[in-house]
Amino acid sequence: MLSFSCVSNSAALTPWQRSTFVSKLKFIHSQRPPYECDIKITPFDPIEKGVDCSRLNFLAAAWSGFLGIQRVTADDMSKGLGGWTGEDVGLEDTDEGDLPFWRWDKVPGRIQHTGAFVIGGKSGLLEVMHASSSHRTVVIQELRGVLKTNLRKIRRLKVSSPTKK
Repeated sequence: MLSFSCVSNSAALTPWQRSTFVSKLKFIHSQRPPYECDIKITPFDPIEKGVDCSRLNFLAAAWSGFLGIQRVTADDMSKGLGGWTGEDVGLEDTDEGDLPFWRWDKVPGRIQHTGAFVIGGKSGLLEVMHASSSHRTVVIQELRGVLKTNLRKIRRLKVSSPTKK
C-alpha cells in the first residue's frame, strides 16, 4: 500500500494508480448515490447513504488503497491538507484523475467544491465528475458554464515513495 504524504520524496500517481482511482470514481458514479451534505454522513458509511464532493474523492482514493489520506473539506484538500498532496497543473495539462476545485463567486474566499476529471462515457472527452447538490447525485458534465468560470485550481495527486526500514 502507498500513502499520501507531505514529504519531499513524493511522485505523481503511476498509470496503474491513476487508473485504479478513476475506476473507483466511475464505480461510485454507476451506483448513483444521492447527494448528502457531509454533516449527515461519516467517512465510511455505505455510499447508499450519500456522498458530497469531498467524500466522492475520499472514497475513491481509500478504495484504491491510498493510505494516509483523511476525509477533509474541499478547501483543505485543495491546500494539500489531510494527506492530499499534489501539484497544481494548468487546464491545458489536465489529465484523467486530476482534481478540480471551485469557488462560487457569490461566496468569496475559500474553495467550496471539488470533483475529478474523467473521460466521459458518452463524449470520450475529458469531463468533470462531481457530487452535485443541484442534481442531487454524482454527475459527469462538460467543463463549461459555471464549472469553467468558477474553476480556481486543478491539482495532480502525488503519493509518497515507500520508505525502507
